[in-house]
Parts: sequence; structure tokens; C-alpha cells
Amino acid sequence: DDSIELGDRAVVAGNIIAVDELEVGDGSNVQGGITTFSSKGDIDIGNGTKVIGEINGSADFRAGKGTVFENNINSSGKVDLDDRARVDGFVDAGSDLSLNQQASVRGDIKSGGEIDLAFLAEVGGSVDADDDVSLGTQGRIKGNINSRGDVELEIRSTVEGYVNAKNGDEDGDLGEGTVVGQTCNRNNNRGPCDGEPPNPSLGELGYWTFDEPQWQGSSEEVLDS
Repeated sequence: DDSIELGDRAVVAGNIIAVDELEVGDGSNVQGGITTFSSKGDIDIGNGTKVIGEINGSADFRAGKGTVFENNINSSGKVDLDDRARVDGFVDAGSDLSLNQQASVRGDIKSGGEIDLAFLAEVGGSVDADDDVSLGTQGRIKGNINSRGDVELEIRSTVEGYVNAKNGDEDGDLGEGTVVGQTCNRNNNRGPCDGEPPNPSLGELGYWTFDEPQWQGSSEEVLDS
């Protein structure tokens, strides 16, 4: 069996590695990281469990109520953080990402699908999604939003940075929340509202040497570089 299942109040001093699905019971303490490798490698973390190391999941990831993660969460599938879950690093999901009531992420969050942030959810960094982003009542994002979909901000929610989204232009309706920074719909919703997104470095395209013995031109036709 390539799956691992740990009961409630388990204590693991090191890392946990599984090919397929991995389940950790309620009230457990994992002092290392957690990794799965296959397309069946769902990770399910029970209520009140604490994980000190990094999460690297090959499928969906779910964390129960009051869980604590002192490092980053990387998941190839969906990520679902239940009520009052806390992540001290960033979260990177290959599909939809949800933070339930009062859940929080200290760093950035990134999703290959939709992002749903519920009542009093908080993100200390910025948000990037390939689909829609919703921020629940009294939710807070301290950074920016880049969304290739629409953004909906519920009442008394706040985005402290900019919002670059499909409905971020002058005619767009972002809802009843507050955006402290600029709003826009530009650059395929990547990068800020007040400039071009950073271009990737192309590096060296080629290298040629000057064959002086074969040169038949005049000296003024060649410049030193």
C-alpha cells in the first residue's frame, strides 16, 4: 500500500513521504514536511494539527479547522483551508483555492483556478488567480490582486494594494468592498496598474568572434564593443 494514514494525536519527528494519499488525524504534530508524488496523492490534515515543515502535494490538499502550518503549501490540485487555519508561508495551488472563515495566510497565494476567501479571511501578501477571486465580508488582502477572471469584494472587505482584473476597468463593478490602490484591466491582468509587467530576461542570444585575417573592409567599419 502506497498510502499513509496516521491516527489522532500522532507525533512525527521527521518528514512524511507517500506515493499516494496521506491522512493525518486530529491534534497531531508533524515536525518535518509532508510530500506526496502521484496523481492520487491527496493530503488530508485533521483539525488542530500542526505541521512545521513544507507541504508538497501532488493532488488535492485539505486542512481542517484550527490547523497551523509554519511553512509553505504547494499543491498540484485544489487547496481547501478550513475555519481558523493558519499558514505562515505562501500557498501555491494548481487548481481552486479556498480559505474558510477566519483562515489566514501570511504570504502570497496563487491559484490555477478560482480563489474564494470567506468571512474574516486574511492574506498578508498578494493574490494571483487564473480565474475569479472573491473576498468575503470583513476579509482583508494586504497586498494586490491579479485575476484573469472577475473580482468580487463583499461588504467591509479591503484590498490594500491594486486590483488588476477583468472587471477592474472604469465600467467594472468590484462589489461593496474597498480598494486602497488603483483598479484596472490591463496586461492580461498581470503586473501592476501603473506600468508594464517585468519582462523575462532573454539572456545571451549568441556569440561570435571577429576573424581578423579574413576581414577585407576598412577600419572605420568596425567599432570596439
